[in-house]
Amino acid sequence: MVFGAGMVGLGAVVGCRLQAAERIISVDPALERRELALAQGATEAWEAGEDVVARVLEATGGFGADFTFEATGKVAVMRQAVEAARMGWGLCTVTGVAGKGETLDVVPRYLITGRRVCGSSFGGVKGRDQVPQFVERYLAGDIDVDAFVSHRMSLDDVNRGFELMEHQDGIRSVLTF
Repeated sequence: MVFGAGMVGLGAVVGCRLQAAERIISVDPALERRELALAQGATEAWEAGEDVVARVLEATGGFGADFTFEATGKVAVMRQAVEAARMGWGLCTVTGVAGKGETLDVVPRYLITGRRVCGSSFGGVKGRDQVPQFVERYLAGDIDVDAFVSHRMSLDDVNRGFELMEHQDGIRSVLTF
């Protein structure tokens, strides 16, 4: 399960697809982003909401997802990602950046029943060695980076780019010089 279908969440969807995951569920409040997640390899796209954990437990016979990825920066969603991880061996990876001073409250029962929680910055990618591999996969057609570019604008419009980002309008804006 991937919580959030912005740039980071879509990257997680692509990573799951490249690892041949059988089922990839993307969760996001925006229909447009859910559709983009489906185009990137998600097998299902669910609308975000308070019932997501109950839905994944129902869909997995009460066990939860083997892997969950949180890419929203919202601590309430981080908690959902932990609670949606599979009992016994589920791994929740938190990638979203929470607000300054915010904390993630986790019920210890989720941990002592085998769930694990970790964090990741830049997907754990080693830039020098692995970025060239991503470029090769892009050139081979395995990764569709072009679909992530939602706006192109001149350097004079850089402030508009920040406004788009703050309003969660699109995925990535590219500045041209």
